[in-house]
Amino acid sequence: MGCPREPDLCGPHLSGIYAQSPDSGWATGSVERKTIGGPVAVLHFNGHHWTRVAVCDSCDDPVSVIPDGTGGLWIPIRGFEFRASVMLHYARGHLTFAALPAVKGSVLHLAAAAAVPGTRRAITVGNTIPTTEPIGLHSNAVILAYGS
Repeated sequence: MGCPREPDLCGPHLSGIYAQSPDSGWATGSVERKTIGGPVAVLHFNGHHWTRVAVCDSCDDPVSVIPDGTGGLWIPIRGFEFRASVMLHYARGHLTFAALPAVKGSVLHLAAAAAVPGTRRAITVGNTIPTTEPIGLHSNAVILAYGS
């Protein structure tokens, strides 16, 4: 994971953090490569140092990182204009894509997420953006639930 040779085309940042315990923490971030976004990295803190544990090359901008209630993580990825958000799930060293609802004629953008304490559930909020109109017109708010 890195930036192109022209540093003005790249803005590395961290955007999500979850402190699981004093000896275990998780963070997500991206280098935000201009025009193509991503990649997204998942980092783990073991009480002494941070290690990159997973990368999603086809993802853009993580919103946050939250526990899934089973030792894994939910990582919502923000959409960009007419590119829809995605939801990643990290478990046992692997990232997978979680299904998101399709809204005909619209693109789904996730904005925030929260874990439901004591459960395997997460809730996200965001909006849908029509693909046939200028950005900002006729968007709808959404609330989605993941897990069981």
